[in-house]
Amino acid sequence: MEITFINPNYLWILLIVPALVIFHLYLIKYKKKLALSFSNYEIIEKVMKRKIFNYNLLSLILRITILIFLIFSAGGMVF
Repeated sequence: MEITFINPNYLWILLIVPALVIFHLYLIKYKKKLALSFSNYEIIEKVMKRKIFNYNLLSLILRITILIFLIFSAGGMVF
């Protein structure tokens, strides 16, 4: 089975995906710093001991997957 694209120029947009991942991780780190500056340290310690796989990671995976599918559909993927 061969996959071809009607408009392969749209696939250049896929280069943005790693930048979006880095930007998302930076925003999470920045928001945690803000939360630490305005909250109680005891409560933050309890919150930080949660699982590594949280809703931030799940939302990132869903957003990136949807973006990739949209780019593929704009490129006109044909089987």
